[in-house]
Amino acid sequence: LLMFLGAGGYALLLEPVAYVSIDVNPSLELVLNRFDFVISATAYNEDGELVLENVSLKGKSYTDAIDLLVESDVMQPYLAGNSALTFTVAADNSRKEERLLSGINNCSGCRRHGGVSFSTDISTVNTAHESGLSLGKYAAYSILSGYDDSITTEDCHNMTMGEIHGLIESHQHGDGAGHGDEHERENHEIWTETGD
Repeated sequence: LLMFLGAGGYALLLEPVAYVSIDVNPSLELVLNRFDFVISATAYNEDGELVLENVSLKGKSYTDAIDLLVESDVMQPYLAGNSALTFTVAADNSRKEERLLSGINNCSGCRRHGGVSFSTDISTVNTAHESGLSLGKYAAYSILSGYDDSITTEDCHNMTMGEIHGLIESHQHGDGAGHGDEHERENHEIWTETGD
């Protein structure tokens, strides 16, 4: 019985129930267990790989991991100027999602660098990864491609989040063929911003 309970508890610790994407130019994703600890961290571009080579995040609470990551020396060059530090959360239930977003918004790493946070549907995780993108970049791509269907996931893979946000904003402010309202409605549930 003790062995069974121990194995069950260990499985719970390793079961992924939420994802936190952290995107600037480095594009990273944290996988969390039900206790909000990082069970894995994955890079989705070369800059992200460089960051993870210098920062160990596994086993840390997601808020500690975010602060450690964002405040690390290796991240500082990417956070200068209009960096568009973006956090995207997907969780297996809305209550956990809201709690994770609240924790991110109150992290010193998010606050000090003007980070913004969003939520997206956990059902898009596999599609994002199959496209070679983090959850956050895929959510941004989904919105941008709604305005410009010539945009590909490969295009977004090579863009910073600041560049992607800039293109989305240019369409939303009327530079994109006049059908922004329709696409904003279509994508509202794909990527929803939160804030204080």
